[in-house]
Amino acid sequence: MSCLEHLFENGLCRLEEGRSYKEWRDVMLKDVNWKYVDRITIDDLWTMCQYVIYTWDQTRQEGAN
Repeated sequence: MSCLEHLFENGLCRLEEGRSYKEWRDVMLKDVNWKYVDRITIDDLWTMCQYVIYTWDQTRQEGAN
């Protein structure tokens, strides 16, 4: 798994914990994987994680019922 994939996974996990944006951002900015990732910003990561958790994942879960 690449550092970018780890960063994305960690972002999703922190979001699932119910953290506020500020809490999430504070934790994610300390993630060691940023050392090797320069293609996205913290705001890009937030946007992608929000989409997966609140749009894509919800649609997938509804289809499973």
